[in-house]
Amino acid sequence: MKKLSLFKEPVQIQVEKFFHGKELVTTGAKVNPDGLVVVQLAIIRDDTDYGDPTVSNVFEKFNFTITNSNEKDLNKYPLLKKVKIVKVDKATVYGDYGNNLSMAGAISIVNE
Repeated sequence: MKKLSLFKEPVQIQVEKFFHGKELVTTGAKVNPDGLVVVQLAIIRDDTDYGDPTVSNVFEKFNFTITNSNEKDLNKYPLLKKVKIVKVDKATVYGDYGNNLSMAGAISIVNE
């Protein structure tokens, strides 16, 4: 993802600022080796001001680990459903260029 460093705090990012003006949808779900559900999310709308009008994170994807250890139902996260981030336990920027994001916490499906 582009310009994540604008929102980076030590180890984590300013989640509320980064996700302001964005819409997210599910693009897949799996259970990780720890038994936690991991939902892949994609940004489908990005109205965030990055200080450069050519920058957008539309169609960028990242993984969101559901930290509720009781959650095991992958069918709860069908493809292309809009979601809202409810709670963030951890948001980490990683990679050689600081352009990857992984998050953990809780999300909910947005009923339209």
